[in-house]
Amino acid sequence: MPYLDPDFEVLIHDQAFFGADALTLNIALLSVIKLKIPEPTDPQISSWEAGSQNLLSNARTKLAKRTTAEKLQAAVSDAARFHLQCAALMDALRSEAPDLHDKLSTAIASRRRQLEFAGPSGGSTPNGILNTEIANLKDAIKDAAPNLSPENVDQLVFGTVSEWIMQCPLDFPNVQ
Repeated sequence: MPYLDPDFEVLIHDQAFFGADALTLNIALLSVIKLKIPEPTDPQISSWEAGSQNLLSNARTKLAKRTTAEKLQAAVSDAARFHLQCAALMDALRSEAPDLHDKLSTAIASRRRQLEFAGPSGGSTPNGILNTEIANLKDAIKDAAPNLSPENVDQLVFGTVSEWIMQCPLDFPNVQ
């Protein structure tokens, strides 16, 4: 054809040309799951806090080991907010994607069992422990749900770790 460059080539590749992982990765990228979960409102948080004083007390005690007195209330408030948003996301997954919900629940329960049995990893400092547990849980969630959006992964990770802090599987050593 006179309007094509003389060096123009047509190449045809079938699936065998690409690695097996390339097809799987591309399919996963096409089907990213992203659920829009609104942040809990102040009245929702206040209502939850009113009935959860023991959990908040646990959070205050533990988070005081890793933050200053001036930042403690903000850290506890963040933990409550993260926990409620995670619960809303898990509820949405239960109704919108039950298989994915089951995979995530299994992965989270497995990490919790390990934490309860072996204790926290990440060294002897509260920040080291917290960062390691966040990274380990994030990896477990990504393995269980590789097509879950990064935003939803973070919501699950921070909400779950907040729950662990409030419900006792995760604690930090006393700062000297």
